[in-house]
Amino acid sequence: MSAFEICFSGTVTQGVLLSVEDLAALFKELEPFEFYNVSSVQTHHEPKMTSDDFLEFYQRYLEALFSNQPLVEEEIRKMFSWAIASSKEAFHRQELPSSRFLLKPKRAVIQWQPLGLFISSLDKKIHTKTFAKQVQSFGVKWSFAHIYEIKQEHKVVEVGPGDPEWEKFMVFRRFVRQNTEPLQLRLGSQREVYPFRFSSQLKSRLSGIAFFKEHQLEVVL
Repeated sequence: MSAFEICFSGTVTQGVLLSVEDLAALFKELEPFEFYNVSSVQTHHEPKMTSDDFLEFYQRYLEALFSNQPLVEEEIRKMFSWAIASSKEAFHRQELPSSRFLLKPKRAVIQWQPLGLFISSLDKKIHTKTFAKQVQSFGVKWSFAHIYEIKQEHKVVEVGPGDPEWEKFMVFRRFVRQNTEPLQLRLGSQREVYPFRFSSQLKSRLSGIAFFKEHQLEVVL
């Protein structure tokens, strides 16, 4: 067994496509926080991601999404795969050769994954998976594990009120409830309401996404 091992469970997830304005407002409500790379090997000289850096990228992402320009898979995976936390103390740093290292959460933190939509050939409905080729990018999946086990100590921790990262996730969930709505699509006479959500101000632009047109899906406005 490695010197440090954590097992997470009780994970709650929410996929959401936010407007730039809503995402900027959410970042303000989540402060103080920083972005942490938990998805790839890093060097000691890599610059930190800031909210402004991400919002600049996200603006370009939305422009490409709504104008049906090609999205670079590697770029989406990199930019939509962060952890958000109040402090670096929430992470274990595993040193590697050649001045490289990995960051791993050592307690529950908000984590991101790129959200992708695809049509199942079995039920002809939309399902979600990590963004990849042949999958339509649709923002970010936010997740938070309410329970984690510290293997070396045989200790199970249930996260709740008072924990700074739990409080941030509650801020996120409240913001999403107040500022977004679920995606509703119609195929012929059938209407489906999906659990992934979007900023209300983006509603009029969703119909222009080629993925929906190609599958004859009408966005319910």
